[in-house]
Amino acid sequence: TLLPNQAELEKIKAEHVGELEIAAPSAGERTFAFGRFLVRPLVRRRLLQFFAFITSFVVIIGGLGLFLERQFHFGVRETGWVYGVSGFVGGMIQGGAMKRLVEQVGEQRLAFLGFVSMLAAYPFLGFTHSFPLLIVIVSVSSFGVAVVRPALTTLITQSVGRDEQGAALGTSQSLSSISQIVGPTL
Repeated sequence: TLLPNQAELEKIKAEHVGELEIAAPSAGERTFAFGRFLVRPLVRRRLLQFFAFITSFVVIIGGLGLFLERQFHFGVRETGWVYGVSGFVGGMIQGGAMKRLVEQVGEQRLAFLGFVSMLAAYPFLGFTHSFPLLIVIVSVSSFGVAVVRPALTTLITQSVGRDEQGAALGTSQSLSSISQIVGPTL
């Protein structure tokens, strides 16, 4: 067979004892990594932008179904179609247009444009009573969501050293988890 049996694995392991053992960081070291990023202005700004983005996204996603039910008297099927439009716009952006957008405007401007489109669209949701306008607003906000996350992720990794990128992304995911706890309560 191509794979070693258990005895061969034990022999290989004994020959290389200590070489492959990498100690996992303690909980205190992981917490230190979190704090290490928050004291650095550029990294802190990027992480807080990511936190704001995820929080706003969680609030909208969590409340949109209820809003559509009350404002438009939508059932599950109609609400699913609205979420489908949002997903389609996001898929088109991330699946094809993102690379060109980054080449044309760069990640920083793209993140800014994404936040602006979300900021422009979200308040109008509460005032719309027409289905076509709803689709336009959902599409504009979906554009923002689709460009902000990848742009911010890139900016976070660019704001730290090469050896810190994994920890920085882990910190952003921790903030994402916190946002998903806090967001639905807002």
